[in-house]
Amino acid sequence: MISTKNVDIPGTRGVKVEGEDMKSIVIIFPTGQPSIKEAVDRALEKGDGDVLLDGVIYMKQWYIPYIYGEMGYVVDGTAMRTSPPGTAPQKRARAVVAPPAAPVSAGPIGGAAAAEAPVEPPQAAPDAAAPAKPAAGQPGISAAKAAAELLP
Repeated sequence: MISTKNVDIPGTRGVKVEGEDMKSIVIIFPTGQPSIKEAVDRALEKGDGDVLLDGVIYMKQWYIPYIYGEMGYVVDGTAMRTSPPGTAPQKRARAVVAPPAAPVSAGPIGGAAAAEAPVEPPQAAPDAAAPAKPAAGQPGISAAKAAAELLP
């Protein structure tokens, strides 16, 4: 979560923290690639939070030519816990969208759905005025409804 504006988020605010990920430069060769993710993770660990508020990310480096130096990222912010320690944040429910009613073919690209359910051979396109046929093995259920029941 990143914002350049002040946002009021419910939760327990912690202390101001700083995390950094610095890599050495020996002669002219860096010893690794610094990571913003590592700097943020270190700041969150220091403040025992799961979100940083008022966060600022900047690059820091110094170098004495042909001898030694360091480069990396520094993250400052206020650690905040949005859920009690030891509990996972609540997950949002996924919306299940039913696929459009279309005949399923058992071609070479049949996929997992073709392997799980029996497939009827392809037929001519139905008339727009004709009623929908029941899905295989499910009398009275449309293909879209049968497919929606198979989805998790």
